[in-house]
Amino acid sequence: MKYKLEVFASFDRSKQEMFQINVPILALETEASLITFILTQIESPLNQLYKLSTCWIGLTDEQKKKYAVAKGIERNGKYFFVYGIWRNK
Repeated sequence: MKYKLEVFASFDRSKQEMFQINVPILALETEASLITFILTQIESPLNQLYKLSTCWIGLTDEQKKKYAVAKGIERNGKYFFVYGIWRNK
C-alpha cells in the first residue's frame, strides 16, 4: 500500500516549503518516526521550523487505521515546533 503525504513546512525566517512524499510503512509505527522521516525531507534550517501542516492523499479506510496516520488525522494534520523541536501535545 502506498501512503502519500502532502507537507507544508513553515519557518521563522525562511520561505515555506511544500512537497509531497511517499511515506514508508516503517515510518508509520509512531508519530515520532513519521515526524523524523518528514524532517529528513526538509531543506531549510530545522531550527527555524515552527509548524508542519500535513494532508494524506487518497487513503483507504484500512490505511487510516495505521497509528501515525490516525493520530495525525486527530491533530488535523498540524505539528508544532519550538526551535525545530517537536512539541508533542
